[in-house]
Amino acid sequence: MSASIATLRIPALAAVAVAAGAAALVVHVHAPATSAPQVTAPAPTAQPAPSQAGLPAQIAQLQQRLRVVPGDWESWGTLGLDYVQQARVTVDPTYYPKAEQVLRRSLSLNRSDNIVAMAGEAALSAARHDFRGALAWARRGLQVDPRNGVLLGALDDALTQLGDYAGAARAAKAMETVDPGTSAEARLSYVAELQGDIRGAETWMRLALDDAGSAADVAFTRYYLGDLALASNHPQQALAHYNAGLAADPSYTALLEGKARAEQALGQTQAALRDFARVVNEVPMPSYVVEYGDLLQATGDRSGAAAQYALVRVEEKLFRANGVALDSDATLFEADHGSPVQAVTLGRAAIASRPFLDSYDAYGWALHRDGQNTAALAMINRAHGTGMRNPLFYYHRGVVELELGRTAAGRADLRTALAINSAFSPLAAPIAHRLLAAAR
Repeated sequence: MSASIATLRIPALAAVAVAAGAAALVVHVHAPATSAPQVTAPAPTAQPAPSQAGLPAQIAQLQQRLRVVPGDWESWGTLGLDYVQQARVTVDPTYYPKAEQVLRRSLSLNRSDNIVAMAGEAALSAARHDFRGALAWARRGLQVDPRNGVLLGALDDALTQLGDYAGAARAAKAMETVDPGTSAEARLSYVAELQGDIRGAETWMRLALDDAGSAADVAFTRYYLGDLALASNHPQQALAHYNAGLAADPSYTALLEGKARAEQALGQTQAALRDFARVVNEVPMPSYVVEYGDLLQATGDRSGAAAQYALVRVEEKLFRANGVALDSDATLFEADHGSPVQAVTLGRAAIASRPFLDSYDAYGWALHRDGQNTAALAMINRAHGTGMRNPLFYYHRGVVELELGRTAAGRADLRTALAINSAFSPLAAPIAHRLLAAAR
């Protein structure tokens, strides 16, 4: 998968944990009754994980309940989790301050063993790219319940983004032990993918699909099976996964974005443009908008691409205003479509707050665009530290190596990028072909 798509993996995994586990967490992991405030209405019951389309109804039900029972700390916590999920689904970061408010309300009612709100705080911190905060909340919740699967998932997510890959793998394995199922298996799939083990990643994700208990979980697993197929240069297989996911849950917009990428890889450019247009109209996630803009630019529609890039700028301001830290995606966007100097500043900050593979690659690419190729190579090499087979990482390193006169290494990396996914980027893949031709 591309670097921009890879950065979606952790928020998406957190969302699956919320969808599959939040209601169950409320019911099955109650704090001791003696510490809970007294309520007069019946406690909420576990419901099947909602589809993206069903999430607003679940939020409305919780809001109605809290009008009747304002002391229900569990419902306040679950509402906070749902607000985080709704922010992800709609790409509306104004839900984050709402989530922050209701989670604080939940904790004000029960601070000692309120693992629902602690899980919500971890999810909110992760969504805002405050992974150290997410780690702290996950650990705080696990002190109350060391065997809680949702919190172990949050721990895994945070450790991954903070660059503790061994610790993340242990957390994922622990989650599978205490709470086996789709959420744990999806994380174990990512552990394998980070190590470059695509076959192992596919095996775990197929198990996650087998264990999927809702349409939303089927859609989620199909999306990542599609991405793994693209990572093996099998776009037709990827397209089949995306279509199967859409058949299970048509509201899962990420699948339409995946479908557009598969169509692009298959040379079905008009279909890809049509699907990307629909995606950004429904869910204008910055990474989707950049992908659409890049495809427009690659097809010669410079004005259309410029309009999409302008939209990214607006969205970045909105995300910052609602407490979201911009890191690797913003760094790459600035490096490719803005100011390399500003990209270096963003990249340096990203490394400090989120020392994940993507951050090192993006910072290295920013350094390259600023003419600092020796430093760029050192950073991009760190992005390759786990063995993850990301074509953009190989492309970036290949370009830098050619700039430094390391022709053989550069050509090898460019060939690897294209072997992983021959259509990894509508702009970069053709450049890789041209550089290979010129370096003969």
